[in-house]
Amino acid sequence: MFDKKNKTNLLDQIVFIANIVAVGLLLLSYLSARVSPEKFWILAFFGLSYPIFLVLNLLFIPYWIIRNIRTSLYSFIAIIIGYGFVSKYFQVAGKPIGDFKSEYLKVMSYNVKLFDLYNCNKDWSYNFTNRNKIFDFINESQPDVLCLQEYFYDSENHFVTRDSLTSILKTKHYYEYFPFVKNIHHYGIAMFSKYPIINSGFIIFKNITHNSAIFSDIVVKTDTIRVYNAHLQSIKLNKEDFMFTSTDSEKNEDLLNSEFAKDSKKMLQKLKSAYLLRANQAEMLHAHIRQSPYPVIVCGDFNDTPCSYATQLISKNLIDAFVSSGRGFGQTYNGKMPSFRIDYILHDKIFESRGYKTVNSLKASDHYPIYTYIKKYE
Repeated sequence: MFDKKNKTNLLDQIVFIANIVAVGLLLLSYLSARVSPEKFWILAFFGLSYPIFLVLNLLFIPYWIIRNIRTSLYSFIAIIIGYGFVSKYFQVAGKPIGDFKSEYLKVMSYNVKLFDLYNCNKDWSYNFTNRNKIFDFINESQPDVLCLQEYFYDSENHFVTRDSLTSILKTKHYYEYFPFVKNIHHYGIAMFSKYPIINSGFIIFKNITHNSAIFSDIVVKTDTIRVYNAHLQSIKLNKEDFMFTSTDSEKNEDLLNSEFAKDSKKMLQKLKSAYLLRANQAEMLHAHIRQSPYPVIVCGDFNDTPCSYATQLISKNLIDAFVSSGRGFGQTYNGKMPSFRIDYILHDKIFESRGYKTVNSLKASDHYPIYTYIKKYE
């Protein structure tokens, strides 16, 4: 029989081993942001789980402060090593815009999920409910630069988008790129600007994909800036991918285990494929940004978290507007998977940003719109 002291020592040993494992997992999540999935794709999953590993280490600290304060240093030091990532997930103070909006460029990024095109009525006619909610929001917000991902255009105007947006924003300046066209339906990415666009182009990703990135050179007063709009590789999960966790009492346990293993393997393969494609796309986008003749603003749906290789690479030498002026948790995804921050507005260091906001009250897409106010430092 163990006496009380021996039981306490055994508990400490178990907690200590668990603590060391948690520290190791947290350090691996930091490494995932530096190592390309093309070299070691398994690391990407540690980056995805960074918030969980962070919370685990935070929980160990008070335990060891009570039991053995020196041991609490393991988790404390591990958290400090990657402290910069904490600010990419959560901000306290924010930086409000105040009464100076007219001095700033309002920049918005929004994955509109094809304006909910396939949410049809019972008679298979178009359902305009969410499209109109998006239009109403944009009309109320009046961004100076609007970047849209999963953009849709119908060349016969049965499902009007382009004309409505140019009318709402009272502008003739826009640029669209459609990597996939089927009959009258055009699927892609777009940018609208209240200021003149003097040059535009697109970046062709090497692998066969409908994801894309575009850029526009915009003249704002006496300055020219380059704005990028990127939509990196998505995981492409469907309804079946979310069903493998459900249970059915009429199925036997062996069948359930077999289906779970099969569907888990399928989902893992989709995640791996997306990580590999995003790494390549991020490298191409980063190289293009480095060659820009003008200061840049980068918007888009990166489909990856802040603690990831793709996001870290694109963000290199740029300011994250959420980190600079956001507040609270930065989640932008509104789908069935756990909420992540996968949409971003980044900018050159010669700019400052204020009043960053995620509009999580608008649920017309599986993403929330984000916006911030940007101006050049004087």
